[in-house]
Order: sequence, then structure tokens, then C-alpha cells
Amino acid sequence: MVIRDLNNMPYNSKEDFKNEEFWISWCERYTGATEFEQKVIADDAQCDAGWTRITLTDVFHKQIPDFAVGYAARIRGGVERYGVFPELDINVVSKGAISKDNGGEVVVKSGQLAGAKLLVRPDYKPGIPEDLTYFDVFTPGARGRLKNVSPDAFRPFNEFTKPEDHAWSAWNDFTGYIGTQGLANPGEPLKAPAKAVSEVIYFGPYRTIFNAPSLVTLPFDKSKVSDASKLKALIYNDLTNSYDPVYPVPGGAALRVDEKAGTATFDVQVLGNFVLVQG
Repeated sequence: MVIRDLNNMPYNSKEDFKNEEFWISWCERYTGATEFEQKVIADDAQCDAGWTRITLTDVFHKQIPDFAVGYAARIRGGVERYGVFPELDINVVSKGAISKDNGGEVVVKSGQLAGAKLLVRPDYKPGIPEDLTYFDVFTPGARGRLKNVSPDAFRPFNEFTKPEDHAWSAWNDFTGYIGTQGLANPGEPLKAPAKAVSEVIYFGPYRTIFNAPSLVTLPFDKSKVSDASKLKALIYNDLTNSYDPVYPVPGGAALRVDEKAGTATFDVQVLGNFVLVQG
């Protein structure tokens, strides 16, 4: 309640509590530098143009299934770092050492997935932020000796226009994997999306996260591609059991196509099951 009050967030009603509804949704828009409007809406309602829709929850009754899937994916990725894979018909065809300091790559050189590649960039800022102190960080709002607006102060939130802007790349050393995953869940095939022009290719350990964008390269079937400029990269979403676009990442570049080699390369900050589609 105190957190809501300090941040001008709406409260749930007594009637909500009786119905075990501990979340609330509202629309919000800013009308000035520090001025804004709010209006509470039904949980399934949308906001008008120009408003932002926000949902706040203090407990997770409604999100328990989503949290369960999310935790399962994170646990899976942790276990895969020990070379133990879930029973999802995973076939690893190539693996390689990735270093936190120097990055590394995994390449498939033969077979159906030939041309698939994972390239992890090195740590462009060794010692940052590990060796920083509070006094090294840009701190405009503090007073006296705690204030730091020096041009040399490290800014943890930058406009990342290139990979070198990031502190860290890989978060630690690990073995990278490339292969295939036949099942989405036990007994449930992992199907390719409509208009797929490549295999669905597994890059792991699952849901490994990077700061500086890493590069994923997928080979595609040239006979299925009528317009290479319309190729799109997708990633499998465990929550929806479908595919999402691979969105641009800070400091990354647009998808690059090598028509002669029959490959497409794109930047990512997380690993998973990737596929290329036409259009």
C-alpha cells in the first residue's frame, strides 16, 4: 500500500479483495514534465490512443502459469550448462567454448544445418562494471562529494548504437550448442511456422542472455525464397507455443542476407529456437 501511495498508483477496492483480485489495470498519459492523468479500466480493456496501459500486481495469482513456464526455461538453461538436456528430442550437431572475456563461436560445417553459426562478441569494457565504485558512476541528483557528472563518469544507461557501447557480452564462460529440438513439450512436436524457409534450429544453452548483441546465422533453402529482402527471423515462444519476431536489439543491426551462401545473420541478446520465414 505504501509503495502504491508513494508512486501515485491506484488501489484495489474492498470488493476486489473479496473476489481475490489483487491486480489492477489503468491507463496513464503525461500532460507535462511532472503532470499526468490516470483512469482505472477493466482488466481486459484497452486504452485509447495516446495512453499507456499498465497492470500492477502485488501477488501472482493470475501469472502463476506464466511464471512456471519462465522458471522452467531458466532452469533448463542452467542444467544445459552441465551438458544435461531435457527429453525434448534434442540433437546437438556442433558445440564450442565461449569465453566471458573473449567471446567465441560455434559453427556447423556439414550436414543439414551446415552454415549455422553462433558468434559471441568479446567483453569490450573489461573490468566494467565489476571494478567500478559508486563514485565512478554518473550520479547527477546526489549532493556534495556523491555527485558525479564528469564526462568520464560511467553511464550505465546509454544510447547503444554499436556493440562496443555495452559493458559485458557473455555473462560468464559456457559451452555453446547448435542443433535441433524435435519436441516443444513431452509428446508435443515443435512445428515450424508457416512460410518457413529454414529448419527450426536450436541454439543453447537455452535462454542464455547477452549484453552486447551476439550473432546468429541460419542457412535457408534457396528454392523457397522468392525475395531475400523479405526474410524475417523468428524465435519460439514457450508461453504462447508459437513464434515471435526477433526484434532489433540495442547496438545491433538489421538482418543481413548472403544470397550466394544461402544464409541470413541477425543480432540477438538471448538464445533459443530460431527459424527464417519468407515475408
